Amino acid sequence: MSNQNLSKEAEQGFFKNNLKRNIRDDILHLLKISRYALNVTKIAGKLNLSRNTVKNYLGQFEREGLIRVQEIGRAKLCILLKGKEDQLASLIPPFYNNFFEVFDRIAPVYLESPPDFLRELGKEMAELTVWPTGPLITPEAGEITIDQLSNLAFEFIAFLNIFGNLFHAELDQSMASAITLKITSLSAEYRFNESLFQIWAGLLEAKLHKFRGENIYLKMLRFEKETASCYYELGINEVK
Repeated sequence: MSNQNLSKEAEQGFFKNNLKRNIRDDILHLLKISRYALNVTKIAGKLNLSRNTVKNYLGQFEREGLIRVQEIGRAKLCILLKGKEDQLASLIPPFYNNFFEVFDRIAPVYLESPPDFLRELGKEMAELTVWPTGPLITPEAGEITIDQLSNLAFEFIAFLNIFGNLFHAELDQSMASAITLKITSLSAEYRFNESLFQIWAGLLEAKLHKFRGENIYLKMLRFEKETASCYYELGINEVK
């Protein structure tokens, strides 16, 4: 048997033994979600694999036409080649970004108050939007009290951070009957601008009203374009 056949047999045996661990899927998934191209060392480190294991899989992927290896200086970077579905999906972020850019430019001409319109749009969208299950959307009897506000704020932050690939939520400051939350966009593909945060203000407030009482309010205080950060005030309406 030739050395080439022996090598092929050994390679097939290697993949047969290691596929049980789903290493193949892990590496492909990592390449898919990574913002930048990765080299062997990065992949091995992120997945806790040996460099030789990663090299074997990458060699197989290259032969299957799944990746392209690009040499930049002394580094060899692996780039996942996109199929037709991925190519179509890649059109969504720029379309979305362009929509809001055009909306921000045109809306003031046709709408008396674009922020109010966006909040109302968010409230209407709340009925069509399904949230992940969890404590925040478990209905509670009665209206929330000031003493319960801090717990609600931290629960709210934990909920928003479920979407950690898109943005990060944190407590900015706490007052007697209101808490300021800071939401920062983390997405390189989606440009979270002021208009989208206005929609979220309406949508999130409507959801809070439904599950935690009508006396809660959530309003947008300001948006910092430089850092793509939005500040919301979460509070309790005073009883008149």
